[in-house]
Amino acid sequence: MSEFNTAPLGDSNPKWSKKKKIFTVVLIVFITILVLLGSLIYQVAPGTCLILEIAKQYEFPKLPVTVEERVIPNGSTSMPTLIFKPPAYDKILMIIHGMHFGGYKEPRMAFFAKQLAQFKILVVTPNIIDIQEFRLNPRAIADIERAMLWTINESGLMHKDVKIGLMGFSFAGGLSLIVAGLPSIKDKISCVLSMGGHANLNQTLQYLATGKLPDGTEIEPQIYALAVVLLQFLEHCIPQEEQKIMEKCLMEYMKEQCGLGPAQGLEEQKQKLSKESAQWLSWCLERKPLEIGKHIAPYIQKHPLPQSLSPIWNVAPTCTVFLIHGTKDNVIPSSESLALAEWSKGKTYCLISDLILHVELEPDFAWVDVWNLAAFWSEFLRF
Repeated sequence: MSEFNTAPLGDSNPKWSKKKKIFTVVLIVFITILVLLGSLIYQVAPGTCLILEIAKQYEFPKLPVTVEERVIPNGSTSMPTLIFKPPAYDKILMIIHGMHFGGYKEPRMAFFAKQLAQFKILVVTPNIIDIQEFRLNPRAIADIERAMLWTINESGLMHKDVKIGLMGFSFAGGLSLIVAGLPSIKDKISCVLSMGGHANLNQTLQYLATGKLPDGTEIEPQIYALAVVLLQFLEHCIPQEEQKIMEKCLMEYMKEQCGLGPAQGLEEQKQKLSKESAQWLSWCLERKPLEIGKHIAPYIQKHPLPQSLSPIWNVAPTCTVFLIHGTKDNVIPSSESLALAEWSKGKTYCLISDLILHVELEPDFAWVDVWNLAAFWSEFLRF
């Protein structure tokens, strides 16, 4: 009686068996490549698109974005606010501007908000008056908190499936981290991003005064930042009767530094100052940050700013934290973001990049830096 061959079909043919093995190997390799390629695209594609748009290297097809101006009631005052709204969105991001006369209409931030809206993110940019006018004080924290609560509870922008995040540039980055940890906000927010922000404000001021980093290395601080520091300590280093004149002079100087035209009436106002007060202004005009730093350091030491303005002395947020900082930042050093990464309690993404100066892109780059930056922004865009 004959027996049935129970071996799998083709096993009796050596050529077929060999072809099958080759086919299986090729298929596995092909699938592996597809998986890896898909993983790579997932890691960097959204961020790459964002970087190309910001760097104005490529323009992708655009979603229509409406820009609406609204007003947030804030006690006896109000906060003007811009809303960048795509046709559909499942995320809201509030962006807090840095210290700039443009405030919530600062051109670079408005451009950035429009690019983010292309990723179906509705962007809210409230005007924080103290930050716009170069003042570092706790009122700014209260105003950011108020803007967030208005967006969540009163604006009509939130709905069931929408998540909300918070982002701040420069000193507003540090203040945004503080707001994200407040009891009124911490359970309502999905993520917070600090770009070039501070961890310890008084330590940052010490760096600006000396040019020395915690590890002993030195980077000469930016003169614009020293003018901001001087504004914080006018009451301590300028006679009372000259403080308003000095403030006006510094404001005119910083308008020029912001690219808003030449300073008006500086020499005329300078004549109204005593020799000692006029010297501070001369150091600004002559671009001598270390001279300003050397003379203002004792006032920073003697009159520290409130700890409530430093994230590390506040409760860390429990949401996802994104920290991004330029390696060569000479306004707020990158060591501040490294300190924030240690302070943060939740999931944290921290990138120190050679591609960033303070809050601007560096024109010279290496491809590994582009990859890391694209991966960072891709992760953030999925918040």
